[in-house]
Amino acid sequence: MEASFINAPEVCPWYRLADLAEHGTPRLARSPIRSEIEIVFERITQTEADKDREAAELRSPDKTAALQLAAILLFTNVLLTIVLAIVLRITNIPIISMVISLGLAYYLFKLRPRAEALALGLTILGAITQPLVLFINVKPPSAAAIQAIPLVGTIGAMFLLLLGEPTRARRALAVALFAVLTCGFYGFAILDRLMK
Repeated sequence: MEASFINAPEVCPWYRLADLAEHGTPRLARSPIRSEIEIVFERITQTEADKDREAAELRSPDKTAALQLAAILLFTNVLLTIVLAIVLRITNIPIISMVISLGLAYYLFKLRPRAEALALGLTILGAITQPLVLFINVKPPSAAAIQAIPLVGTIGAMFLLLLGEPTRARRALAVALFAVLTCGFYGFAILDRLMK
């Protein structure tokens, strides 16, 4: 290659003339295309530890604690549902929603960015659809209202943990709401069955 060709920025915009003057050899300039490729390559080669460290750095300690607490509550809700199904001998347990909850709990605990938005979206969707389905399928309405108690505990706790920057008081309120309404209801149902 001739030197006049390298020094002509209009012919070869990928080389920086300043690099040529400093180092004596042309160097590829930063281009938008190259930076996108580097970003994709860095994301592909990231290890789990790198992803965990990056996710933790993006959030405040309060938000990190709230997301991990939400993951623990989701996991606990799935365990309670399984125990309740075994004790009450329920055959139509919601397996698909339990698998989704477990996967979501894992990614929330690992602080993945998309998991937070997905959890909030599913909580909003559940807050709208689950009471409707419950009140349509269960008669009389008073029985549906009683069966909605653990639903209120879980959805309320998730909203408290996922929205905004949850303080320690909000996290404590979320745990209390979940413990009293969800765990208390399931515990009462299990004890009632065992007493019979």
